[in-house]
Amino acid sequence: MKKKVIILAGGISKERLISLDTAKSVYNELKKNKNYKSIIAEPDNNFFKKNKIF
Repeated sequence: MKKKVIILAGGISKERLISLDTAKSVYNELKKNKNYKSIIAEPDNNFFKKNKIF
């Protein structure tokens, strides 16, 4: 069974773009490993409704 990983990225700080770039790198590394199912998400008020992975 694949492990589920949600990568939280972005936010409202001035480091938002760095966070998004880092999240993409982490996602790409996890994608290479077939034991993980992962998504990148930027939280908002509808976070759990939009990301039905969990």
